[in-house]
Amino acid sequence: MSRRVPLHIYHRRLGTPAHRGNSFRAIRWALAHGYTGIDIDVTMTEDGFLIANHWQKLMRFDGFYDPSGRLDRNRKVKDLTWGQVSRLRTHDREPGDEPYRVHKLARMFEYAKDEQKRQSSRITLCLEIKPGDARLFGPTVYELIAHMADWPAWCGVDTIVMAQGRGDLWRVFKPASEAGLTTMVQWRGKQPPAHVAEYVKLAKYGRWVRTR
Repeated sequence: MSRRVPLHIYHRRLGTPAHRGNSFRAIRWALAHGYTGIDIDVTMTEDGFLIANHWQKLMRFDGFYDPSGRLDRNRKVKDLTWGQVSRLRTHDREPGDEPYRVHKLARMFEYAKDEQKRQSSRITLCLEIKPGDARLFGPTVYELIAHMADWPAWCGVDTIVMAQGRGDLWRVFKPASEAGLTTMVQWRGKQPPAHVAEYVKLAKYGRWVRTR
């Protein structure tokens, strides 16, 4: 993907709950305020659904709760089914809005496509693959993401797969690149290692994220 202008990525303000950035409301807000990209976190449920979510322990660290009261708040996303995750809600809400909920990544693509059309603008989904689940390093994950981006029902939504420069997140770039996805590293102060650089198409150094 080539761009002649900087990619201005919306990221929820640090210190606020991560679910605010992984929401339909965030996509609407970013488009309305001229952002050309939005940071969307990605994890996977026990039964293999990619979802827009930051923390593995989303009921402990991100303000979600189970209205039925049946789930332990220390359960991790990778140990929960989509049926369990889909019923979670937050107490956090804005006037006139319903509580936040977790969405499948496919639904985020679909919503972004519709909102782009409504606002006559474009936005890139910058998918940050989160640590803590080895399944997210497999090639099937990135083939599925590429399918979401290219399938006619969701066409028109630009996509970048990104990861921060630490630990095993480097394992994201090879399968993502091989699936034909644009990759971007968030790295402060030095170049990516040589064995990874060939899979990194974009790199941002220093303060590259604009926050609300």
